[in-house]
Amino acid sequence: MSYACPICNGLQNWNVVCPKCNMNTEDYGKYADFVGPYAPYQSIEQMKSDNGYWDEIQHQCIHVAYCHSCQYTFQSAVYEMLT
Repeated sequence: MSYACPICNGLQNWNVVCPKCNMNTEDYGKYADFVGPYAPYQSIEQMKSDNGYWDEIQHQCIHVAYCHSCQYTFQSAVYEMLT
């Protein structure tokens, strides 16, 4: 079985609300792309195995969300779809 992130693959729109001010946020991409200089070049499975989240087991893709209203940045889990 294979899983894919619907946000990364353009299958769904980003609809995450800021937990501080309840305004819409912007998707800044996968959290894995932010954790190191070579992170965008490593496999998704490798990044999931050592990022400190349960995302590999729960089939989630962790994204970085940014709120322009209150300048708050946080991580948001997106459930991957079975492909």
